Amino acid sequence: MVDRLYERSSRRCEPDALDPAVRDALIEHGEAHQLGDVAAAARMCCVTRSVRLKRPGLLARLTKSGDPDTEHTTIALLLPRYLVVAVTGASAESTSARFAWRT
Repeated sequence: MVDRLYERSSRRCEPDALDPAVRDALIEHGEAHQLGDVAAAARMCCVTRSVRLKRPGLLARLTKSGDPDTEHTTIALLLPRYLVVAVTGASAESTSARFAWRT
């Protein structure tokens, strides 16, 4: 039996129901990369909450390369041509957003 590292749950939601800080970061990222209003153009929105079940390994703790957050939220917006993904941590001060081409 394989031990799980994370407890994850996903749900579909509307972009308007997202946390305002995350929604603003996604909109700002979309405007900065000339994607338009990503919240309005989204065909689907999915939110995944990941909770780490175990602490990082010894090497990660010694080198401080392990993730300090015990909880993450990942938001994916499916646009007509792009997939925009944002990740925010429980203790993170900011949200990171990325986009990819959709084939």
